[in-house]
Parts: sequence; structure tokens; C-alpha cells
Amino acid sequence: MERGKVLIRALRALMGCESDSDQGALPSRLKTALGDFSRFVPMRGEANPYVRTVIPDLFTEFCNLRGKDNPARFLEINRAYSARQHDSQGPWDARDLSLLRGYEQNHHALLRNLVALRRDGKISAVDEVLIVGPRHVNELHFFRKHLGLERTIGIDLFESDGGRVIAGDMHDMPFASGRFKLVYVCNTLTYAYNARTAIREICRVIQSAGYAMVIDSGTRVQGPDPLGRSDLMCADSLVQCFHARPYRVLVRDQGKSLAPDWYLEQPCVFLELG
Repeated sequence: MERGKVLIRALRALMGCESDSDQGALPSRLKTALGDFSRFVPMRGEANPYVRTVIPDLFTEFCNLRGKDNPARFLEINRAYSARQHDSQGPWDARDLSLLRGYEQNHHALLRNLVALRRDGKISAVDEVLIVGPRHVNELHFFRKHLGLERTIGIDLFESDGGRVIAGDMHDMPFASGRFKLVYVCNTLTYAYNARTAIREICRVIQSAGYAMVIDSGTRVQGPDPLGRSDLMCADSLVQCFHARPYRVLVRDQGKSLAPDWYLEQPCVFLELG
């Protein structure tokens, strides 16, 4: 905190905002001084060879495309990838029961805490739940049948499961603010072209008070993502992305890899949002 204050004082001095009355002008003056140019060029993770087998005709373009340059095309390619994978594997895939896979070092901490909230009445059968990017319907049915959250729906890039999974973009979701009691996201933020934008949307559609559960292996990026400057592979950074809402951390687990050759850790967080 003290180092941060020193840095802010230095920036204020450089930008001529040393008086308290001028400090509000600091962001705009910094933007003017820096311009649009940024020396920060994040590394993008190598695409899994499996991706080439799903979208051979789009693979090269996908690897070369930066989402911020053409978000619409980025989403089109992701939609093609998701739909083709869905069609080839069928609507059911046991891998999608992510709450049972044991990503956490603290064994099944997310599921144990969710069951506790159900038991204590903090989340009830009348509450609406959103799963972002379910693709296969296993997760949806697990929430509805086994957790008793019958008003669970999903959002993905294409509609499925008889309309229970709605077609939409996680960066701009077609839902009213404060609609959902719980939003669950597993291995979906790694598909975002701007993780912070997607997290802001998650915060927007969650009630007050409500809950956010996030698991992500960050396999598509190495270090901070291109636009959000957010390191998805750090549980602390992932938690701090929810700064737009007051929050209480229920689970913060750096996670463990189920595919060590591909990623090292699987950060898992569970937050109560005020």
C-alpha cells in the first residue's frame, strides 16, 4: 500500500496533478501522455493440437488472430470450434462434470461450499443459476437434478438442450442486471478475448447478495490476457478481477493440474458478492 502511494504521488507530480483538486484529472492526463501505443505484448499460449482436428480450415487464422483486433471474427471461430466439438462428441460428455473432477488442492472445496449454501438456505430451489459456457449438458443437469437448482440455465455461443442453453456472448450477456443468484464458470474465461469484460458482465447479472464460482486453466494464454491484463492462472488475480462489487472470499485455491503436460495449475475461486 505504501509503495502504491509513493508511485501515485510520483505520477501526480509528473502529470502536474500535485494539488488535491487536480488529482481527479490524473487518469485522463496519463492517457493523453501515453497515447494508444502500448509496449506490453502478452504471449499467447500455443493452441492444443486437438484444436486443429476440430477446425482444420480455421486453425491458422485462429492462431494468428488477436481477439481485440476483430472480436466478431474471434467469436465466429470460437462458435465454429464449440459447435463442431459438440456435434462430434454429442451433447453428453463426462468431462463436463467439473465440480466432481477435483481441481482444487483443498479436495472438492467448491462443491462442499455450494452444498453448504444449499443446506443453509443461502441458495434455494427458487433461485436462478447461470452456467457460462456449458457446451455439454452434463453440468446443467447436475445442477438441476443433483443440487436441486431446477432454475439453472446456460449461455454459450450456440443454443442447445432444448433452449436451456441460450445463444449469447459472455462479454455482453442478454440478461437483466441482478437476475441470477449464482453464476458458475469453468474453463470458459480462457476463451474470452477480454477476461475483465466477461467478469464485469458476470458481476452485473449476479444479485446482491449472490455468488460467483470460477475455475480456469488459462490454456489459451501465457500470463496476462491480451486486453484484460489479467493473469487467469493466479487465484489472487482472479479474485481481484471482481473488484467492481464488494466481495467475500469463500474459496481461494490455486488448484492442481489434471493435465500437467498442458497446464500447471487450475485456479478455483468462490465469492459472495455484495
